Amino acid sequence: MSPAPEPRKGARTRERILDAALGAFSEQGFNAVSLRDIAARAELTHVGLLHHFPSKEDLLIHVLERRDDLDVLELQQLREQTDVLDRTLLVWALRIVARNTTTPGAASLYARLSSEAADVDHPAHAHFVDRYRRLAGALTAAIRTELAEHQPPFQITAEQAGRQFLALMDGLQLQWLLEPDQVDMVGSLLGYLASLGIIIDRETIDPVSTPTPTAAAGGENA
Repeated sequence: MSPAPEPRKGARTRERILDAALGAFSEQGFNAVSLRDIAARAELTHVGLLHHFPSKEDLLIHVLERRDDLDVLELQQLREQTDVLDRTLLVWALRIVARNTTTPGAASLYARLSSEAADVDHPAHAHFVDRYRRLAGALTAAIRTELAEHQPPFQITAEQAGRQFLALMDGLQLQWLLEPDQVDMVGSLLGYLASLGIIIDRETIDPVSTPTPTAAAGGENA
């Protein structure tokens, strides 16, 4: 098999801009950063950056989409390793949580933006609405399969459990950002799943290497 072709110059420049934007947004917040700041960080002129991204709002959406592409690529790689797709999705979600502990800046940016995006006029509002809808649906389907095999000792629907798991992910992340030494996000989520009768070995949750942005291009949504 021949090696994958190198991305073209324009694609490499876009990736550099997205990396610079993610770093700047994570460190200073979306509102505190200007396009000129990001251009300087990416070693480009302001006009050069505008050639690829016409506004800061457009750049933000591409940063969020790029992160989602990398997460979806990781899910696809996991699915190639096992036939148990529903359980794989839960492992994937837990791995993302574990990986977030190694990137507190990006985790903080996500927490801030997801809250701000509740405003219908926020540039990322539609992105987060769609993302939560897809995640809730996927988690609900995964948990429904598990509950069909072993009912928990209390009354709960798969839809309720899926939403609760998603809410725990976000709530625990916020608590972890405030007190990282006091909050075990993965352990708490594994405990919640265990209360449903879903037992997952923590050794399978170790963060994996993040796929390259180039390889993530064109990935399907979970």
